[in-house]
Amino acid sequence: MIPDDAELGVNVVLHAGVQLGAGCLIQDGAIIGKRPLRNPTSRAPDDVGGRTVLGDGVLVGAHAVICDGATVDAGAVVGDHVLLREGCLVGAGCVLGNGVAIGFGVSVGAGSWIRNNAVLAPSTVVEEGVFIGVNVSTTDTNGMAPGTGLPLEGVTLRRGCRIGSGVTFLPGVEVGEDAVVGAGSVVTASVPAGATAMGVPARVVRAAGRA
Repeated sequence: MIPDDAELGVNVVLHAGVQLGAGCLIQDGAIIGKRPLRNPTSRAPDDVGGRTVLGDGVLVGAHAVICDGATVDAGAVVGDHVLLREGCLVGAGCVLGNGVAIGFGVSVGAGSWIRNNAVLAPSTVVEEGVFIGVNVSTTDTNGMAPGTGLPLEGVTLRRGCRIGSGVTFLPGVEVGEDAVVGAGSVVTASVPAGATAMGVPARVVRAAGRA
């Protein structure tokens, strides 16, 4: 069902099971509710799909792809060429920049900002009010070839933390609440709440509560 006040651009595709909230704007060439392709070694679960929901006032940019079973809550902005895989959740008021890619089952808390071309691997958790800079990458396995069978361990970004541009996260690390990770860092170990870390590998340069 398409609300009377929704706006759809040219060549928008809405697959079966898509639910649009009031006032949604979907720009040219966007695809909503797409069934994702899976390669033979994919560990994405087959049962993640289902109804694709866009809340009230969601804005979707040109050529974005939102897969089957994803949910985008009210007032979020999904930029041009964004990919949202099946089962992911984008919270209310989030802003996703151009070319952001979010893996299956990832949750992004309300009010988070994710800048252009960031990649969030499956099993990543982003809490509320997180800032993620341009070209940030999270990883979920140390395997460098498909089909290794190594366990998947997502990255956890706690409430209010800030991640500079070009940061790379190794699997399983956590960034605590209100912590800061400097641009260009490679994060191989968890960062405590309120601390500032930077470098390759990233090291804590300022502990919580210190000027």
